[in-house]
Amino acid sequence: MSAKAQNFSSLFFLRFCGFLRFCGPVFIFGILCLIFFWRQLFGQELFVHRDLSRFFYPLREFSAKRLSSGHLPLWNPWIFCGNPHLAELQSCVFYPLSVIYYILPFEHSFNLFIILHFFLSGLFMYLLMRQWGSSKTAGIFSGIVFMFSGYMVSVINLLASLASAIWFPVVLLFFDRYLKSKRFKDLIFLSIFLSFMFLGGEPIILYITILILFIISLVKKSIKGFILSLILFLGIIGFQALPFLELILHSTRLNLEYSEASMWSFPIYGLTDFLIPFFSETDFLFKNYWTRQSWLLVYYIGLGSILFSLVACLFDVSKKRVFIFFLLIVGLLISMGRNLFLYPLMYRFLPGFGLSRYPIKFFFLVAFSIAILAGIGIDSYKRNLKYGGFARILLFLGLVASFLYLILELNLKEMSRPESISEFIFVNLFNLKRQLGLFSLLSLLFFLGLKGRKNFILGMIVFISTVDLFTTNQNLYINQKSADFLRPSENIEFIRSKSGLFRIFTSPLTSSQNTFVPERDYIAGMENLKERFVSNRMMSFGIYDANGYGSIYRKRHQRLVESIMKQRLPDESNLLSLLNVRYVISPKVFEAEGFKLVKEGGAANIYENLKYLPRAFLAEEAVILKDEKEILKQLMSKGFDPRKKVIIEEVGGRSSEVEASPFASEYAEVVKYEPEEVIIEAEVNSPKFLVLSDSFYPGWKVYVDGKIDKIYRAYYILRAVYLKQGIHKIRFIYSPFSFKIGVVITLVTIVIIILSLFK
Repeated sequence: MSAKAQNFSSLFFLRFCGFLRFCGPVFIFGILCLIFFWRQLFGQELFVHRDLSRFFYPLREFSAKRLSSGHLPLWNPWIFCGNPHLAELQSCVFYPLSVIYYILPFEHSFNLFIILHFFLSGLFMYLLMRQWGSSKTAGIFSGIVFMFSGYMVSVINLLASLASAIWFPVVLLFFDRYLKSKRFKDLIFLSIFLSFMFLGGEPIILYITILILFIISLVKKSIKGFILSLILFLGIIGFQALPFLELILHSTRLNLEYSEASMWSFPIYGLTDFLIPFFSETDFLFKNYWTRQSWLLVYYIGLGSILFSLVACLFDVSKKRVFIFFLLIVGLLISMGRNLFLYPLMYRFLPGFGLSRYPIKFFFLVAFSIAILAGIGIDSYKRNLKYGGFARILLFLGLVASFLYLILELNLKEMSRPESISEFIFVNLFNLKRQLGLFSLLSLLFFLGLKGRKNFILGMIVFISTVDLFTTNQNLYINQKSADFLRPSENIEFIRSKSGLFRIFTSPLTSSQNTFVPERDYIAGMENLKERFVSNRMMSFGIYDANGYGSIYRKRHQRLVESIMKQRLPDESNLLSLLNVRYVISPKVFEAEGFKLVKEGGAANIYENLKYLPRAFLAEEAVILKDEKEILKQLMSKGFDPRKKVIIEEVGGRSSEVEASPFASEYAEVVKYEPEEVIIEAEVNSPKFLVLSDSFYPGWKVYVDGKIDKIYRAYYILRAVYLKQGIHKIRFIYSPFSFKIGVVITLVTIVIIILSLFK
């Protein structure tokens, strides 16, 4: 064999061995995901808890359907009388991992999307630890702790946070590589992964990530590299960022009060959950949903990870440990929100910070930091440092824990009688007993590891810690069989049997029951949510809703809906008729003029609005009003007839009044109704305004008989177009300029990156 062939064989063998060494952690994380999520992978169960069923599932299903039909999902006509879909960042239309939605059946890909993110979170943490010089054992342990921490498992139902947080380790990895190498290629990868964080749908995680990178760049004197990566990042996300900013400008987020921004802060007594899972859940006995912390369901990160994090903090003096400890403290302080001083200062002085809600979101920094410190502690323990005094103290505490465990074991059966103590106290005592036993075992193993067979002992600790996280956090959610979730209810079938374009509206009580589900049985509650037409879910069944559920609400639509919700009965104004609402859903029986009970029983009653207006109609007279409060006042008046009078907010060069005429031969008929295109044919005997009861929003254009015309904002939130006498074809097209210019910015940035790499 020639020398060249031998060199090639040796190189191939080394590459193959390296591949196998890398595949070991990949295999471990993959197997752990299979075990943790076996019900969702093999039991035909669907993740449906909380926001998954009524927000993420329908929005992303809509994206998948539109893309599979060859259309960009720019506009969503099913909710909020029409809503910008791409601009709603949490729809994740262009998030790279969303491709799984578009190539597999959606009910299967929805689960796989979540599970894939858990696998990647562990892998990325492992790669970061290896980049920082940690051992494989430490990297794997850090990956496991981060994957199955209380934070990660909690945000399964908050997919935007999950899809953004997993990229944090890989962002730090490439920034660290750039600081060491100063290579432009590493800056490009950094910018790309920052873009993934943004496209994942949670801007506040990206916000704090950029702030951390800025601080690091100041310390490392690499501010130029940071600025360049930020410019590249902003260029890459242009196609998504500009529509998102446009939506923000029209939303209620711009007027976010501190009381709302700081709601759901991490309670200081929640620190007990680091040692005893669910200990702080007694909140449920004394506080309601809004005053307690209801965003993150569990804080537990594992007793083994806490133990080795303590080892890292006490015995590791590296700069890396100092940096991670700083992240831990900062994340904890910000997460505490209104309970401490830091969050109010950031809300007041940091630009853009006040647009965010829920300080508990920053808890991802705590989970990340403890996972890293746990790995550092593993390596510190392996280096045979002098732990004698610490190990003896730990062993003594373990013996005390064993004694307390025996006391609880002997008395807990007696305490379990219903008349003895409350269920909450019993559960907390049971968890305390569990943690005492676990701590006794871990402290003993820690001590024995110093006497010999350290690798075996470490393997035991990693295994026990993994089992601890699995048994604590695995069954946090109750899921539902896919077939049951997708099956339409009796009320849904009733509405679907009706022909024509129309919307539904849920009463205030119905909306309240859909938020705070009254059913004690979870599966029964999920079924009754369909019977009560819970917002957004109806998209899957082809039912239009005048309201909706989202993370960002357009302020005008929200004000109008709030005005309707304040009505005692639906006939106190004609707003529902104006919004094309044919059916009102209410669990209570009521009598109102123009409303007829058409289906009674079950979780909700269905009333038909006999006076509802069609999706497109003609108005006899136009009145100009520019004061928003005055417009709402007139719309709320019971005597206001929207068919006789259209309220617009500008003249546009035409008369403020349109001459009235009989409707004998006049008509307006919707002949095509698609998300980004609506075609209407109309005939008018005299000049009139054609009203389309869809949302007025930037990006919509109208063509009357092939010529572009002006869209007027009508009735505060709807669209109208002026028609002269005659027969007309009116075509509405959604073609947002913000998206077009964003695409140009993104393409230019990509070209610049490619040319720079070649150069």
